[in-house]
Amino acid sequence: MSVTNKKPSKGKIRGYVMAGAGFIMILANSLDYLLGGDGEFTPVGIIGLVFVAIGLRIFRDAKEKK
Repeated sequence: MSVTNKKPSKGKIRGYVMAGAGFIMILANSLDYLLGGDGEFTPVGIIGLVFVAIGLRIFRDAKEKK
């Protein structure tokens, strides 16, 4: 058995980072809502959803190219 150290592709890393950033934005929006904020993070939540969708698409495309 040979053990190979395979690095993840740049596309996968970009997808993870973008989806992670989007998740944090959605989390900030939900915490603002749950803690009784005035809704100033609503646009951030929408942008977070877009980031998650695009990040998952980048990840999926990088996985399929392999």
